[in-house]
Amino acid sequence: VAGKSTPREAFALSDDYLAAREKRTPRTAPGATFSGVFGSGMVLQQKTSAAIFGTADAGATVTLTLSGDATESKTSQVGALGGDDNVWRVDLSPRQAGGNYTLTLSCDGCANSTTTTLEDVTFGDVYLCAGQSNAWLVMMFALGRNESYAKVRNGDYANVRMRTQAELNISDADASYIAPPPPDYNPVGGFPDGGWVTASGDVEDVNNTVSQFSAMCWYFAESMVDHERSLLKSGDALTPVGLVHASWGGTIAEMWIPNATLYDADKGCKNVTGGP
Repeated sequence: VAGKSTPREAFALSDDYLAAREKRTPRTAPGATFSGVFGSGMVLQQKTSAAIFGTADAGATVTLTLSGDATESKTSQVGALGGDDNVWRVDLSPRQAGGNYTLTLSCDGCANSTTTTLEDVTFGDVYLCAGQSNAWLVMMFALGRNESYAKVRNGDYANVRMRTQAELNISDADASYIAPPPPDYNPVGGFPDGGWVTASGDVEDVNNTVSQFSAMCWYFAESMVDHERSLLKSGDALTPVGLVHASWGGTIAEMWIPNATLYDADKGCKNVTGGP
């Protein structure tokens, strides 16, 4: 948070913050780039249109091509969405779980015409894991970690892919809410910016990935995968699971709930407290 705001000021739901949260401004870079949440090894949500977005030179046209079990190519006019004039977005067609795809991004009209490719992309179920500082607690401090590590090394959760948003940048420099990383959180190397990692590998891999991941988020996925495995028929594959961890110590619950859900009683939450 910029400056030395008091806790009350820091957690105020300002208009700037709300606008930035809804917009989810991607990071800006020369030429055409993906937003930081996208990367090789990622999981995209199955059975719905997956929104892929990023930045490019204003007025240019980007082309996004999905290649793999099936091929799909779509274009987006940069700035056509309204708001920021350097933002592009493509909505991919719904796909079933699984597959091994590449996403290739090119730009017509960009000063930097470099093509960017993301590899090992699959479709499955994606979950955002968030909370306060207790949700930041990583597996290396969990009592049952060794049992989980052994299962990971055995390949029991190779369908789980993880991403930690070490710096939750949900606004631009003019808005009021930019989150720092949590204190003393410094993964050895498992979670680069935009990086997705798979829950498999040898001791070193586990130490750099699963052990550095949110225990809350991991145990949620572990129990879900165990349940699906118990229901599988012979020959069926587990659904890929994508975990995006973005906890932020000290935030209030309202920060993580869309306004339409929070304030519209007909569509969302019911006030059972008797308060305002």
